[in-house]
Amino acid sequence: MNKKKETRKIEYTVEVIRARECKNDSVAVDIILNGVNIYGGFLVWSGKNEEYFYTFPSYKGGDDKYYNHAWAPIPKDITKSIVEQADKL
Repeated sequence: MNKKKETRKIEYTVEVIRARECKNDSVAVDIILNGVNIYGGFLVWSGKNEEYFYTFPSYKGGDDKYYNHAWAPIPKDITKSIVEQADKL
């Protein structure tokens, strides 16, 4: 009964279709991730880690907690690709 979990590498394709700068060193980006359009995400600068991270669009529930509309594990190399593409727009 001691089964080893299989790990699979997820292949990503990402395209930034819109980017605009916002306050507090963040960038609003719309992306196409593996063929799915995701509108309203943000690239947020982390001064602690000296890098950007991607946050998915979210909404505030009645309990004052935030919930993501969509989510996927985004590795650092894909975040770097999003940043590079956003810089070109």
